[in-house]
Amino acid sequence: MPVFYLRDARSDFHGYSTLAWLHEFARKAPSGEIVLDCSRLRWLDANLSAPLSAVMHASLGPSNRTYRFAQLSRSLASLLCDNGLVQGERSARGTVIWIGVEN
Repeated sequence: MPVFYLRDARSDFHGYSTLAWLHEFARKAPSGEIVLDCSRLRWLDANLSAPLSAVMHASLGPSNRTYRFAQLSRSLASLLCDNGLVQGERSARGTVIWIGVEN
């Protein structure tokens, strides 16, 4: 199964480049699960959650693609949960807008 190592992503050229690399990686990967390894990820701007979700959903298509986050820190898991990318208990910060995707 293919593994993509997410790195720190801020709202700058490097952050958006990381998302572009993920899109290209997913496009070339065989159908099935892609593991998004977060062991090297220490920072993810919350406003990059929607572009990350868009990249993930764009590659789903008819290929039976799935994504699994691995090595998530508690704070990152909370951020991703607040923004609808993983399931779990949402924080009480109330600083995010719920983004849902209908299939």
